[in-house]
Amino acid sequence: MLRVHFTEAADADLEAIASYTIARFGLEQARLYRDGLFKVFDLISEFPQSGSEQVRLRPKLRRLVHDAHAIYYEIRDEDILVVRILGRGQDPLSSFEDD
Repeated sequence: MLRVHFTEAADADLEAIASYTIARFGLEQARLYRDGLFKVFDLISEFPQSGSEQVRLRPKLRRLVHDAHAIYYEIRDEDILVVRILGRGQDPLSSFEDD
């Protein structure tokens, strides 16, 4: 199993997802959704190749969808780097322009 790390942008995405979910659906649903995301992070840790390649966005980038969000990550030598966690309405092309 590889260890999962998050970029600052991915951390900010998680915070935004939590804030939105709490405001829209309540604290319990936010906890359930967070738990689901972290199960996907565990899956990626154990099976890093499970996400589809996203080389059109940038080399080595992969994507795995969980419910309303796509988790973008890179497999590195010793770990996994979660780069972004984007919702359906977010444009991945513009989300990776600054990287």
